Amino acid sequence: MSQTLKWVVWTLGFVVVLGAAVAIRMDYVHRESGEWRLRPSAEPRMLRFDGHRYLRDGVGEVKDAGFVKHGEDLGGGYILAPATGAAPSEIQVRNLKTYYDYRLAG
Repeated sequence: MSQTLKWVVWTLGFVVVLGAAVAIRMDYVHRESGEWRLRPSAEPRMLRFDGHRYLRDGVGEVKDAGFVKHGEDLGGGYILAPATGAAPSEIQVRNLKTYYDYRLAG
């Protein structure tokens, strides 16, 4: 096998592996947030929290009544949910100074 052919084979192999890695990452982000991106936004359209799926309902006001930080979503937004309760019907995600409401899906 000539040197040029070896170089072409290695380059094509690298491109295929890189393309597969990008496709796998995009599929994972899409399943978790509903977005076709490599890195999800801090306020995705869909959010998985505590084994349930939540859909973004829009920009909301701060809910001070019993909402506490429960962690972060994939994009870095803070998940705020009631301190008690099995599956809250509503949660919030805070990104910088903006709060986004999410409602339990189905």
